Amino acid sequence: MAEVETKKSATEYTEVTLTDGRKVSFPGKRKVAKETLIDESKIVVEDGLLTLSAGAVSIRMDFRNGETRTIALPLSLLAMSWPLPLTSL
Repeated sequence: MAEVETKKSATEYTEVTLTDGRKVSFPGKRKVAKETLIDESKIVVEDGLLTLSAGAVSIRMDFRNGETRTIALPLSLLAMSWPLPLTSL
């Protein structure tokens, strides 16, 4: 059997300076980069009890046009996505 070589073209990166001054590289045709931000100063674990303050978890979305958005996750949504019953901690 004849071997067939497949060449992958090198991924091109576009560097964008965002409105907050950071520089982000976007690979290929990607238009948005998403990142989860955790503010450990708003998370307290004491005597086996986890306490989260508002703004403890947020997502940052950086767009290819240079805009950036940070959205704090509401605690009610965070509690609904918790993998274990809160009483088992």
